[in-house]
Amino acid sequence: MRLISDIAQKYKVNLVMAGHSHCYERSVPLTFQPPDGAKALTMKADESVDGKFTRDKDFDGVNNTKPNGIIYVVSGAGGAGLYPIDPHSINDPDSFMIKSDFSTHSFSSLDIDEKKLTFKQISQDGNVIDQFVVTK
Repeated sequence: MRLISDIAQKYKVNLVMAGHSHCYERSVPLTFQPPDGAKALTMKADESVDGKFTRDKDFDGVNNTKPNGIIYVVSGAGGAGLYPIDPHSINDPDSFMIKSDFSTHSFSSLDIDEKKLTFKQISQDGNVIDQFVVTK
């Protein structure tokens, strides 16, 4: 995602959803910039991409619903065996992740109208694991 983050940021993308990891994870809103002096993002031989993340820690999805950056969601807890997540990664003050769950299968629900997106992650027994609102 780092290689296309400049394009997503240019067009004011607020939410990127992915799967693969068998869990639920949500990041704080993030922006990613190339290193100082670089004009573009490039992948190195080891497949890493140099640059700097900026975290929007003011967005809470309830009172502040306009993220300064992109929220990344992994919604991969739909049915296969769940992957454990290091709980310390959420509590680390430098963490990108604000919410995660690998304890139950779940799915994502999005309600979208003209200027508002309401996201909910719902467990297999119907409980809301996480929710937030994004407004334009």
